[in-house]
Formats: sequence, C-alpha cells, structure tokens
Amino acid sequence: MPYILCSCTAQKIESPLQTLNIKNILATTQAEQIQIWNDNLTAYRERQKRLGGQKGVLVRDMYLGSIWTPIRKMIPHVSIEGGLVMSAGLGLVDFNEYIPSYASTFVDGDQDSILGAGDVKKCREWWYSLQSRSYFQNWLNYHKDPKVISILPQSYLHIAEELLEEFVVRYGEKNLLVLSPRVQSSKLQRCWVRIDSKMTHIVGGKMGDVSVRVLSWILIQKYPNKDISLDQIAQECQNILEQTKNMEPIIKVGEKQSDEVIIQWIMQLHKKYPNISKTAAHKRLRSDGLACSTSRFKKLFEASVQSQQMSLFPQRK
Repeated sequence: MPYILCSCTAQKIESPLQTLNIKNILATTQAEQIQIWNDNLTAYRERQKRLGGQKGVLVRDMYLGSIWTPIRKMIPHVSIEGGLVMSAGLGLVDFNEYIPSYASTFVDGDQDSILGAGDVKKCREWWYSLQSRSYFQNWLNYHKDPKVISILPQSYLHIAEELLEEFVVRYGEKNLLVLSPRVQSSKLQRCWVRIDSKMTHIVGGKMGDVSVRVLSWILIQKYPNKDISLDQIAQECQNILEQTKNMEPIIKVGEKQSDEVIIQWIMQLHKKYPNISKTAAHKRLRSDGLACSTSRFKKLFEASVQSQQMSLFPQRK
C-alpha cells in the first residue's frame, strides 16, 4: 500500500512556539538563520526529553486548512499505509510522530518565509539542514518496497525532486507517482501525471490544492472500500484530465490566484499567441482583472514555457 507525501500548512491547531517562529529569528544571512533555527529546535527536543510525557501534537492532527481536510479523509482508506509531511520547519516527519507547532515556509512573499524563499537551491539547502535526506533514508530502511504518491504543491515539489530522484534509482519508477501540474526533473517524467486546474470542475476544491483533491476524490468517490494501485490512480487521473480538457479554467476574478492558476492562464494564452512576450502577456492578465506582481509573473511565465517544453516527454501511463 502506498504512502502519501504532502506538505505542511501555515494553519495549525496550536500557535507556533516563540523560538520556532521565523519572524522572531533576527538573521541577516541564510546560514545564520539556519544555525539559530536548528539550535532552537535542538533545545526544544532536549527540553522535551527532560520533561518526559509532553510530546507535542500528532502530525496528522497538527495541520489545518484546505489541503489537510481531504488528507485526513484519505488516511483511513484501505489503500493508504501512512504518509510523510515535507516541512519547512522540521524537514520530514511521519504522520504518526509528535511535533511542536512552528511558523516557517518556503513560499516567497509570506510573513513566515525563510531567507531565500522562492529560490529552489537555497530552500533545498535549508531543508537538507533539517536532516531531511538522512531522515528519508532511515525511513525507507524501515519500509519494505515502499510506494509513494506525491501531492506536494509546486513550490515544495521542486525542492524535493532531488530526493525523489534518489528514490526512483533505489526502487524504480513504478514505486512513485507524482501528481502535479508540472515537474522540473526529466528523471521523474515517467512517474508524473499532469494535474490541471480544470479538474476542479469534477473533484471540487481550490486551485492551490488540486493534486490533493484529485487523489481524495479518486480514493473516496471511486474506490471507497477497495484497494487501488498507483497505476490505477494514474489512469483515473488521466480519465479526469480527458473529461475536463475542453472546459474553461476556473478563475475567480478579484481573488488572489495561486501559481498553478496563473501558469494555467499563461498556457491557455500561449495556445492563441505562441510568441507573445512576457510584457504583453502581463498586460493581458491585468486586463482580465487578475493581479500578479511583475517579478512573480516573470518567474511564472518562464516556468510555463519550461512546462510546455517538458510536456514533450512521456508521462506515466
């Protein structure tokens, strides 16, 4: 049975500890910020050992919001063995661990953003400093022939792709399924099934959590009491994608749009105007009543171009 790989969320059942709140860490460099954060985390863990009994909150109960509501519904499903959370504050944690509440994220422009947020290389350096690679290897050693379904959001998936590549080398492509609008790694193409915002016409939910909603819908609506393989999940995703391919993207004017929604909008524009420039595309976005800063739009425009180039590679069938 597969394990879910998902992300943490800003919303948590408890307020963050003062020492594990990124806003309280006054640092001018990422190296300094990493050092202080790890020192605070080590101090917390040592204090918990001395006190005994006070363990924090179970991972599966800690996180709230639109991502974790469907995840909690999936956990009891006969096909799901358990899962891992990719955390900007703790590295990797198993669903069954106890953790402290914290506030930090890899997403750029957030009040809890780490220094270097938005830069994959810097975020990966931060994440690895939390012992994510060694944790993952130890976790794999305790799980025979593990199968993993990644429903990570884009900003987190690109950071984790290096570890997922190592997973594929060790266990093969058939043991990994990546549900995502796009992947950057060519080594993960055969494990990837494209997720499109238009799929929310069938599975519901918000734009930013489409991968989570798609998996939840397949497990609960299509196979409520049955075991299902990675290949079957991949095929169900392809079926939903096919059913919605000619539908209009769901974009709510006046609301903040996720990266995935902006990228989908750009890709639709490229179909009509293949050679349109970033500047012209940004003007059209604004004329459609959508907002996106110039620097953010530039990154997403380039990511969209890359995504279309990567789509030439075969996906998982």
